[in-house]
Amino acid sequence: MTRDEMIARTEQLKKLHKRAEKILLKFPGVVGVGMGLKETNNTLTDEASFRVYVTRKKSTADLPPDQQIPPEVLGIKTDVIEMDETTPYVDEAEYRPLKGGVQAGNGSGALGTLGCVAKRTSDNATVVLSNHHVMFAQGKGVGDKLGQPDFSESCCCTCGEVGTIEAGQVGGLVDAAIATVNSSIGSVQEINQIGVIAGTAAAIIGETVRKVGRTTGLTTGTVTDINSPANSTAGSSFTNQVRITPVAGVDKFSNNGDSGSVIVNASNQVVALLWGGNTGNGVANNIGDVLAAMGITIPAGVADIDFVRDTAAPAPLPTEREILLRRVQRTLRQTERGRAVLNVVLEFRFEVMQLLQKQRAVGVAWQRHQGPTFLAALFRSLKEPAYCIPRQIEGVSVQRLLMSMAATLEEHGSARLRTAISRHALAVLEAADQHDTVDEILRHLTGRSRPLPAQGQEICPPVAVHS
Repeated sequence: MTRDEMIARTEQLKKLHKRAEKILLKFPGVVGVGMGLKETNNTLTDEASFRVYVTRKKSTADLPPDQQIPPEVLGIKTDVIEMDETTPYVDEAEYRPLKGGVQAGNGSGALGTLGCVAKRTSDNATVVLSNHHVMFAQGKGVGDKLGQPDFSESCCCTCGEVGTIEAGQVGGLVDAAIATVNSSIGSVQEINQIGVIAGTAAAIIGETVRKVGRTTGLTTGTVTDINSPANSTAGSSFTNQVRITPVAGVDKFSNNGDSGSVIVNASNQVVALLWGGNTGNGVANNIGDVLAAMGITIPAGVADIDFVRDTAAPAPLPTEREILLRRVQRTLRQTERGRAVLNVVLEFRFEVMQLLQKQRAVGVAWQRHQGPTFLAALFRSLKEPAYCIPRQIEGVSVQRLLMSMAATLEEHGSARLRTAISRHALAVLEAADQHDTVDEILRHLTGRSRPLPAQGQEICPPVAVHS
């Protein structure tokens, strides 16, 4: 779509917005109506929509017909979105393994955001990327420590240390810095709340982009310029900068403390490094300039089950399960639909594991509904493609296990996990109901399903499962 076409589309939405807002605000739970791009399966599309913000998103099955938001209003599609907190938040949590989109500091009191994990081209060492004015704040420099969520030290110990500041540059094309990562700290090629990074790409005018910063969290914007001059309040001058404006319904794309965030496109490719902004807009370095200045690469996420450790010791040989799971991840990465599924899994796997281990109700539901036994059958089907996952184990069906776990995780999980379950539970249930092997389930989830068998024809015969 050309820029003129984008402008024309925006004007059309503006003309209809007030009328659409009047219609949609009458529905219970609706707190606002924006206008922007429609999101499908956690992926932004090029399709215009009225973005309907609700206090809690529910499935249509849980709503009477007169309370269901219509899929289209005034000829424009609607997109129902669960409303996040309207006030900016500060994410001060500790993240291990280390990833992008989280708070970092050098102990001086100035805080920013770790953009992402990268690799130094000279020796393939693992480094983290942020801004020069974040890592070098208050006179800190090469050799000083970097912490996540911050660094502090006393006569007897240090807290939060994750690495050592290695290099930085400010002015001209970039405001960028890198720090090496301690060998004892794990890292993953992911961005908090966004998922696995898919490498890098050039920014495109008019494309929709996202970032996660320690102050405003996950926000969405539109690239409005890719070759702009800019002057910072600290006195530095820049050229060839990327400018981003927040999409409709988003108050600010960035704010103080978000500096150092990497900006990604709809395919999760890094296109820019945020360093500043004004009135809610963002200004960022083109990622190609950053890579050249820092001597780094940002590879696509590695399909590791455990996190990567940068250590001189030989890496342990992967277990059979790890090899099988890596094969699953490679399969999912082959299609856009599969990558969307994988991103959800990677984003929430640590939260789900924590809930299983620490939240009694979740652990009980998993054990009571034969979770470990079904999981063992899943791995057997991975190892032996012809093996069929049993429809029932000890009188418990796969669907019953999945529905029970979905309900329990919704009750005890975070708001983002609840939203993800609401969006994806039906697709998972359909895949489990229609297929009996991992191979067929993966084909379903990646959009490459084979035709279902004719009525009365079974892919797998009934299997007796012994306790």
